[in-house]
Amino acid sequence: MTVNSSSAPSGSGDVRSELKGDANDLAENAKGRAEREAQSRKEQASGVAKSTSSALRSAAQELENDEQAPTWLSSGFRQAADKLSDMADTLQGKSVGDITQQTNRFARENPGTFLAGSAAAGFGLARILRAGAEHKGQTESPAADVGSTGGSSYRESATSPVSTTTSRSGGVL
Repeated sequence: MTVNSSSAPSGSGDVRSELKGDANDLAENAKGRAEREAQSRKEQASGVAKSTSSALRSAAQELENDEQAPTWLSSGFRQAADKLSDMADTLQGKSVGDITQQTNRFARENPGTFLAGSAAAGFGLARILRAGAEHKGQTESPAADVGSTGGSSYRESATSPVSTTTSRSGGVL
């Protein structure tokens, strides 16, 4: 059987163009999915900001009704509620692309502030996640905490202020 050499290059060109088209389709599909997910997350963030703003307004109102509460505290809650509400409105009014461009521009113009804010946000998120993990660990059964330290966790035994010393005869002093 002989292979026609003139048809081989055109066949490989067809495969290449088909693969290139498939790759472009996959890239467009992934981009669309990412945009839809970002839009969904943006709407969720806006909703959370609105509900948090409402809760802060309620707390400010409660503080204003309490004669013993300092006025600066209710004022602070009300200002925080206003800022959160403004942020939620801004999120709702902008596209994901606009928000991304604005964030990139801010990061370029204020790299120190951006890095400090990112570090603070990361620290806060880590604290929230750690608190959630510790809470989850407290709700599990105590049997899950038994390790090689005789029933207590390694963390407890490593930080225990009580130390034991054994005598030559093997007894604990």
